[in-house]
Amino acid sequence: MSVKMSLNRVSRLCKLASERALFKILSMGPKPQDPAAAVEWQGRLTALQDSLGQLTAIVIDLNAQQIIDGLSEFDEELKNIGEISKNAQDKIKKIQSISDFLEQAAKILDLGVAIAAAMALPSPTTISAAVSAATEIKDED
Repeated sequence: MSVKMSLNRVSRLCKLASERALFKILSMGPKPQDPAAAVEWQGRLTALQDSLGQLTAIVIDLNAQQIIDGLSEFDEELKNIGEISKNAQDKIKKIQSISDFLEQAAKILDLGVAIAAAMALPSPTTISAAVSAATEIKDED
């Protein structure tokens, strides 16, 4: 039997024992009025609550260990996902730099068109458009 299967069985046994302890707590009934019986009842209740708490903690620890063991089986795949993610981020950065370059090229073309328009038909509107296009390029630097 593998360690994984053993952990699973121990976890199920602890869970079953904790359910039984809880059932015993619920079936104890109300606290007796007789002082001696009340002390005995309280002692049993405290012992059962302690057992329940310890068993629950063991079940949680064992389940967490099973999850960790299960994830370790996919260690290589998780590393590959991390590598793929890093490569994707690098490609996104390259795309962003290309996008920034194209945006800058478009602004330069806009400036060229505005200057050509101002030279072909000099007017306050065409000159203002050329100045605005130049200012937009200058503002990015």
